[in-house]
Amino acid sequence: MIPFLRGSGGDYYCVRTLSDDRSVVWTPKDDVLYVICQSIKDFILIITECYKQNAYFLDEDRYLECNYDLEEKIIVNFNPNYYYQNGLESKE
Repeated sequence: MIPFLRGSGGDYYCVRTLSDDRSVVWTPKDDVLYVICQSIKDFILIITECYKQNAYFLDEDRYLECNYDLEEKIIVNFNPNYYYQNGLESKE
C-alpha cells in the first residue's frame, strides 16, 4: 500500500497496489483497514462531492471541518458495499 494522505490523528489514506486490488483504504491507528472505494478515481469523485455538498467546510477560525454523517452518505453513494466490506452495520 502507498500512503498518500495523512490525517491529524496519525491516520492515513492509502491506495492498494495489488494487481487485482487498487482500492483506497483508510488506516486509523487501531490497525483496522476501512475500504473507502475501489479506485483512486472514485476517491477523487468522493472528495469532490464532499466539497460540493459542504461535508468538508471551513469553520469560523478557518480550520477544515467535516460533517461525518454526510461524508459517510456520500461514500456509500459511490461505494454501496461500504458497510459490508468493513463489517459495519448500516445506519439506515
